[in-house]
Amino acid sequence: MGEDQAGTKQGCSSTGPGRLIVAVMSEFLSWQTKWKKVIDAIERDVAEFNLSVDEFTVSRFGCVLKSSDEIFLGVQVVSKNGPTETAVVQIAPNTREIQFDGTISKLGVPRRDFFTINHDGRIVLKEHVVGQPQPSNEPMTPEQFSSLILATLFGNRRRIA
Repeated sequence: MGEDQAGTKQGCSSTGPGRLIVAVMSEFLSWQTKWKKVIDAIERDVAEFNLSVDEFTVSRFGCVLKSSDEIFLGVQVVSKNGPTETAVVQIAPNTREIQFDGTISKLGVPRRDFFTINHDGRIVLKEHVVGQPQPSNEPMTPEQFSSLILATLFGNRRRIA
């Protein structure tokens, strides 16, 4: 409880700034959970692929601490055959915009795409900048998004499903 200018005790207002803080924190925690599902799907797909050929490493980067939780702002997948085959996915937490960059070791154009995470946890293309395959405009689950960004790296290599 606080006091107004006359010194009268005031209770919590349902429309005051405290409610806004709770709403922002709730939105942040919701966003964090959705992003973690994206990272988990990428790590799971790489681990699954590596069961047949241990070819890729995956690492998280950009750790931010919020309360007691660690939030990683990105994940990188790199071929053990050299750093010319990589996929980097990172998020801007204030906008929920995901940037995907994929480099390739063969002739062609690297990839760059921008996505957003909807409130329902699906990933939607915001802007296709360059490279192939061009992503669909349909909302994707974290698993579908992982398959899309890893497709170029995994290429024609046999993948365990």
